[in-house]
Amino acid sequence: MKPEELNLIIKEGEGLTVEFKEKYTPKIDRDIVAFANTRGGFILIGVGDSGKRTGETLTNKMKAEITAIARNCELSIHIKKVHQAGKNRIGYWQNA
Repeated sequence: MKPEELNLIIKEGEGLTVEFKEKYTPKIDRDIVAFANTRGGFILIGVGDSGKRTGETLTNKMKAEITAIARNCELSIHIKKVHQAGKNRIGYWQNA
């Protein structure tokens, strides 16, 4: 995702296909399942509810946990991409 696209998503705020999370926690599973049961979308880690960028480094461990959470759901959930976005340290993943 290009920085301009990310900025636009953050500017538009949370909605049906966008969720902000200030910090990563394993409880993110609820959001992953909710997105899988609707139209999919983006979950941005390192962005507060107000849209303020707080920054969160997306480590390999986090990527593995996110993938494992999705894969281990009753019906496996496919995550398109887990990515770190630039110097703002915003991790995001896109759920089809």
